[in-house]
Amino acid sequence: MGSPEGAKYSTDEIITCMSTLAQLQRRTKDILELAIDADPDWYTWGVIGIPFAVWYGNTADDVYRHLSMIGECLKNKVDALDCVSQSYRALEEGISRAMEKIEEMLDSGPFIG
Repeated sequence: MGSPEGAKYSTDEIITCMSTLAQLQRRTKDILELAIDADPDWYTWGVIGIPFAVWYGNTADDVYRHLSMIGECLKNKVDALDCVSQSYRALEEGISRAMEKIEEMLDSGPFIG
């Protein structure tokens, strides 16, 4: 399954996307750190609040785990987009060098003028 006909990829757009995802990843990490820091100790709830503390603790653990997974996913996407942008950049440079060589060959060939 290839690219749609006429599809064009801009390294600038890929880098912009990568930057946005990196910023989201940093924010997710910051939110996770703030949530963990704001987590009250179990004894804060008192005797009456113990059932709520158990529910809160389980829910908070799920939230922390999900935030951590979101951060990891975003980091993986940032790394993948970095590789893609480097590959595209290297491909564009290779094509440019090949075109320059072709132009030199055409300019110096016996069939010119």
